[in-house]
Amino acid sequence: MSEVFETLSDVFEELCSESEDREFLEGYMDAVDHAHYKEEQRAYYQGFVDSVQVLDGLGILKKRMRIKEFLKKFSK
Repeated sequence: MSEVFETLSDVFEELCSESEDREFLEGYMDAVDHAHYKEEQRAYYQGFVDSVQVLDGLGILKKRMRIKEFLKKFSK
């Protein structure tokens, strides 16, 4: 996703310097930047959940109700 974002960013920066619709393009780039950030956050949290699932599956984590509730909530 970061390659796509960087390419889009370069293209839109070029368009902004040439275009009368600079305000629209800047708003659009802000929206794309925000979506990129949200995707990175989602991937980070998914990695965290995956790590807890692996540790639980290996029996490294003590059996606690909070962990079971956490895994049940995010395993859907």
